[in-house]
Amino acid sequence: MNSETIEIAALGRPLHPGMLYDQVLYLYTLTPSSQAVTPFIPGVSLWDGAAIEKDLSVKPQPRTSFHFTASDSFSEKSSLLDVSASLKASFLGGLVEVGGSASYLKDRESSMLQCRVTMQYKQTTQFKQLTMTQLGHVTYPEVFDQQTATHVVTAVLYGAEAFMVFDQTASAEEDKQDIQGNLGITVKAIPTIEISGSGKVVMTDKQKRKVEKFSCTFHGDFILKQNPSTYEEAVLVYKGLPKLLGEKGENVVPVRVWLYPLKSLDSKAARLEREIQKEQVSCVEDVMEQLHEAEMRANSLTNQCEAIKVTDIIDKMTKFQRKLRDYTVPLQQNLGRVLIAIRAGTEEEQKLANILKFHEESSFTQTKMNKWLDEKESEIGVLRAYIDLLQNVPIVPPGPELNTVIFAPQNPTVFMLTFTSLKYEEPYLSNLSECLALAEFRRMEDISVALRHSFKEEALPCTEWSTERYRAWPRRGPGGAQGGAQGGAQGGAQGGAQGGAQGDAEIGAAWTITDTPGNQTELTVSGLRPNTQYQVRLSLVTAEGTSQPGSVIQIHTKDKDH
Repeated sequence: MNSETIEIAALGRPLHPGMLYDQVLYLYTLTPSSQAVTPFIPGVSLWDGAAIEKDLSVKPQPRTSFHFTASDSFSEKSSLLDVSASLKASFLGGLVEVGGSASYLKDRESSMLQCRVTMQYKQTTQFKQLTMTQLGHVTYPEVFDQQTATHVVTAVLYGAEAFMVFDQTASAEEDKQDIQGNLGITVKAIPTIEISGSGKVVMTDKQKRKVEKFSCTFHGDFILKQNPSTYEEAVLVYKGLPKLLGEKGENVVPVRVWLYPLKSLDSKAARLEREIQKEQVSCVEDVMEQLHEAEMRANSLTNQCEAIKVTDIIDKMTKFQRKLRDYTVPLQQNLGRVLIAIRAGTEEEQKLANILKFHEESSFTQTKMNKWLDEKESEIGVLRAYIDLLQNVPIVPPGPELNTVIFAPQNPTVFMLTFTSLKYEEPYLSNLSECLALAEFRRMEDISVALRHSFKEEALPCTEWSTERYRAWPRRGPGGAQGGAQGGAQGGAQGGAQGGAQGDAEIGAAWTITDTPGNQTELTVSGLRPNTQYQVRLSLVTAEGTSQPGSVIQIHTKDKDH
């Protein structure tokens, strides 16, 4: 192949020799049917279909391969499909619509308790290539002037692929490793399993019990009468895959494609100005993978809460998942727009780096999401510890059903577990909402401005507070920030923070709590009585919503006459 030629995965797209391809937008243009001589369609092909078929070089290339993997990462999936860095970036940016076996790229685990093993079957049959004679005699040179594509498909490797994804959900984290091990051993045994004369899978009762909870999802280029959903059905499908290509290979599809730049045929043709660096693609992949992992963790925690009917945490997890989706979708859309602009030469690659930096300064980073999710997991663990003490006791959440249980005469004893901390608002979720509300985030057109206004520091740096009668020296808060409190009704805070300052004033036995935005420089505690002793405490709230209380100071308000 020519050094200028680009090799890509077909990913279920009908790419055939002679087709035009836009490497900037990742679009392909259908050519006239090769089965009949059809009129020229502007912007579709450089040659008519008959000419393409006449000078096409066809060589057999039979090959069969198997692969097994227990990883569900996007990196592993794209590796199995042999996806290039450039094509990977386009998929992550939502620029490529895949089909056939490549739909496997979109099949992701949804829970941390989900065990998965994937089997890949790949078969190639023939290689078709345009000859140099064909490339040198363009039938419709006016196509170059239209600049509708950057490349032409010059060669295609045909065959078919199939992915059979086997899943089983563990009931608890402690047995996940055992299930994963059994899943791997059983799936890898598929090629060795025999089929009886009656067309049934030969398995012992013990083997059948091991696979009865397996589910199977099929992603393939093969046309099946019915997709397999169980292990035994998957074995039968696997055994019949070679025959599904047809006696003469009439059911094969493009697997690999080679693209030749049109600028090498005519200088007036559109061209790919620049490509995305692999390092940048890896960063984009990491970001999207981290967002997906956060979604999986949230799903798992929600399922645990539903089992013990903890509605407060379920509501918080639902809010988090909604905000996460509201962040991920526009982020992906903006990545796609920037990729197109960079390839077209209208933007520098720094634009992509700015978006990645924007993300790293946001509240949706892996560190901040995991810290908040860790806290929710700890809360659930505490609740489970109490609930486990009450074995075989039905759990009833707050609501009408609970009232029925409480007042039912047949229930001699009702245990009431009240966790008031679960009702508190989550500053971290509020920060996510503030981020999503910014116009700068939605457009991502002015990254530097958005960085200054959208995402703030880890902790709240504060100045010391003082009055004429009391002076509190600053103490170290989270992240080494300076913190203090004012002995009086009015206090001052300096600096911007994600959570804001929280001032507490004790009136009798109750605490009055005031939340302030990060950009507020003064805090006034109202409703204080004259000539009364109070306690004031400043709490520093981090970006993740965690709080470290400051020292409590004693103050005494003045008389009305003073």
